[in-house]
Amino acid sequence: MTIDLEKNPADIALMRNAALGEGSALEELRRREVLFAQRPGLCFAVSTEAESGRQQGILSEHREGGGGMDSLIEIPLSFTIEAVSIEGEKVVLTAKDGRVMAAEPERFGFRRLIREQNNPDYEAQLEHDFLSIPSKRRGEADRYKDGVGNEWTYNTEIGGYWLTRSSEIEVGQAEVSCEATARDELTEMLPAVNPRLQRLDSYLRAATAYLWESGSEEEKESLELESFRDMLRLDSVNFSYYGDLELWLVEKDEAGALFDGYSPTVYLDRNDEIVSWAMNG
Repeated sequence: MTIDLEKNPADIALMRNAALGEGSALEELRRREVLFAQRPGLCFAVSTEAESGRQQGILSEHREGGGGMDSLIEIPLSFTIEAVSIEGEKVVLTAKDGRVMAAEPERFGFRRLIREQNNPDYEAQLEHDFLSIPSKRRGEADRYKDGVGNEWTYNTEIGGYWLTRSSEIEVGQAEVSCEATARDELTEMLPAVNPRLQRLDSYLRAATAYLWESGSEEEKESLELESFRDMLRLDSVNFSYYGDLELWLVEKDEAGALFDGYSPTVYLDRNDEIVSWAMNG
């Protein structure tokens, strides 16, 4: 039986009570045949979706006096968990093939967001990121000047390396960031990132055309492509570790007549093909 924190509010209370060690909650997890391990203030459970058979980890951390959080951890299909334990300060996950992954609870919070839609490499990327959890850490303040003269600064508040000075593009026309938590990851990404920085104008044209084509016939008749394009600007650009590119667009008019104040975000894969878009706040 699955645990669904998104659709079943009772399961939120169940996991909170399990983290606090309440006997009835722990017994309910056993009744549902859920793999789990618990220590005071923490419970890690593994729920299995009935239809797909995919496992999902649920890390619940709560305090007796109130406060806490639940985190959902996607489990790659290649790592089928058959046992969960807590040894010392680490959550230990044992797979059917004998592999063992052990990590402190806080390291699960540094996972990458990986695009699943239209991504043939999703499982491989998910497995790579999942197995690297034990070595994940919070990024530290750092400033790095790359081989083409661009200066990147790690943002300790929101994460990622941000372009703060460039000899090639006008910094300020759009915020640019790389999904890297350490300098070695940044330098690994830059050979692909820097050439793409030169194509931001063409990406913007492609993204606005894609958004316009996604509109209804009535909408396209009332607003021509060039007029639509003139109403938008590039607000921020994010390069993901696995090669995806996110283009966040905003309306030049702060009143936001087109999208009611929301930001359309267009996603490109590592081959610069547009794969999807979403409306974000």
